[in-house]
Amino acid sequence: MKKVLFILAAGMLLFAACDKDGVYKPKQKISRIFTENSYTNGKKLSQTWTWDKNQLTRITDGNDFYDFQYDGKKLKTVRDDEYRYEFIYDGNKISKMEIYDGNILELVSVFTHDGSKISKITSEVMLNTSINAFALQKGLNHIFGNTIISDNMASRMAEQADGKSRKSTVTYTTKIEWNKDNVSQLVLEQVVLGIYYKETSTYEYDNKLNPFYNSLYHWGEDNFFPQSKNNIVKATWTNTRGDYRETTYSYVYNGKFPIEQKYYDNSINFYNITYYEYE
Repeated sequence: MKKVLFILAAGMLLFAACDKDGVYKPKQKISRIFTENSYTNGKKLSQTWTWDKNQLTRITDGNDFYDFQYDGKKLKTVRDDEYRYEFIYDGNKISKMEIYDGNILELVSVFTHDGSKISKITSEVMLNTSINAFALQKGLNHIFGNTIISDNMASRMAEQADGKSRKSTVTYTTKIEWNKDNVSQLVLEQVVLGIYYKETSTYEYDNKLNPFYNSLYHWGEDNFFPQSKNNIVKATWTNTRGDYRETTYSYVYNGKFPIEQKYYDNSINFYNITYYEYE
């Protein structure tokens, strides 16, 4: 299930604030990521990042891996042992992302810009089983941080998908608002089973540098926004049913970049600590 849903991870995300979409040039390059949380017994290795000079070429995550291929400096393709992610540009701006399972198209995302920043993403998911709906849920949540698609919404999407042919689709839009170089609000809208549904996330930041800023891969790091220049200190989530969730974040820095981040989710009494090592 992990692989399925890097689904939006490589794409939606991260083209958001770049002058040249698809180009990730961090001033400090991550080499390894460790995590511990309420359910683990101590600190454990989560990811290993491999670089060829200034280009990220592979991320290893346990038994999973993702390989990155470029057209010059721009990310062109991401591959794992099951899926292929293709990125299409219009000049310096990302215009479309396509995800394939073999030769079968699974998802298309179309990007709308306001100046240099992405303002809206319209995505069409090709559905034939409930797996795709929950895959979409996990992919979006990894990209944008806290739960942008709830369990309730994913269940209704799965219900809509079950029993239909592969030609069936689910379409949703994600609207993005900015405060300078940081995402301040995300609004996901969709009509599921004829019912309008909306989920809204808001974000507050510190003034330190985000090591994922403008990256094209963010899988598994749902406590950072690659779209945003700075690091989140507070996130809220609400939906049309009136549900509410709040998460707070704190950091340990070495210079301008974090070496440790801790977040706490008060709705489920859960903490997570992420440790970053750099080359």
